[in-house]
Amino acid sequence: MSKPEQKEKYIVCINRAGLGNRIKGLISAMRLSRITGRKLLLYWENNQYLGCNFKDLFENDLAQITKKQLKEIKKENSKVYRDVLEDDYNSYKFIIIDTWKFQFLPKEIPEGFSEIYPSEKANNIDFEFNRIPPEIREKLLDELESLRPRKEIVEFVDNFSKENKISECVGLQIRRGDTRFTVDGREKISSDDKFIKVINSLPNERFYLSTDGYNTLLLLKGMFGDRIIAYPEKEIKRSEKESVINGFKAILILARTKHLYGSYLSTFAEMAWWFGGCNNKIDIVGIEDVKNEPKPITFFQKVIWKMKFYKVNFLRWLFRSYG
Repeated sequence: MSKPEQKEKYIVCINRAGLGNRIKGLISAMRLSRITGRKLLLYWENNQYLGCNFKDLFENDLAQITKKQLKEIKKENSKVYRDVLEDDYNSYKFIIIDTWKFQFLPKEIPEGFSEIYPSEKANNIDFEFNRIPPEIREKLLDELESLRPRKEIVEFVDNFSKENKISECVGLQIRRGDTRFTVDGREKISSDDKFIKVINSLPNERFYLSTDGYNTLLLLKGMFGDRIIAYPEKEIKRSEKESVINGFKAILILARTKHLYGSYLSTFAEMAWWFGGCNNKIDIVGIEDVKNEPKPITFFQKVIWKMKFYKVNFLRWLFRSYG
């Protein structure tokens, strides 16, 4: 990257997590770049959470920076935002977006709006689906539609969807692989038993299953046979390029189902809904249990939650290092 001119301003998109998180951050940064007139710079890290490069998935020609360049940018007139931009954003040469959430300008989303996974001021739209104001959905969809998946990925999705009549199927997105250690216990919300109840409640339907839990795949195929169409039908490893590409194909296939049942707080299901033009009917399995569960309010409960936080992060570090 050549040295930027002093008068030019930039928005830098960072996300080191999974595919759904990265796409959310990217389309947010693309939109903010266009609105503010800032040049977009993308830092896309190939790591254990997503073992592929941006160009392995998309044909867009975006300006990308290296880890070394990112470190230099952080030394300049820059500010990292992990929530909605603040009123001072325009005083910085580099705005760095480092979050899994959709990002907006100040006051675009009213405080107190979010119900499912609120930020500090609850002025976010993540996992709100049909509650999201139509004008906000349209703005983000414009950016999403400007992303161009690689031709061979689109061709595979077209052929698979046609051969399996995916538009007539109910979609199941069951997240398992990276939720073994969580602070909030989300892995227990959208359990296999609850998804099995969904399938049993729809005896005349065929299902397209996307899951990163190989045991879950074997269980449902064993129970329901040909009623379950799955892709990919092998173990998912986020650190491997082929698995990530297959996962992206699965998002695009899920987007074509007529009704999507997703896992609690999974951006994979969230992005499938967005890629479907926000038109799919969507239900999050187990969400009613969460809504009816009382929130921690006592000092003791807060201490226990904090202890869980440190325990979970230690286990994640241990698993990444020796797992």
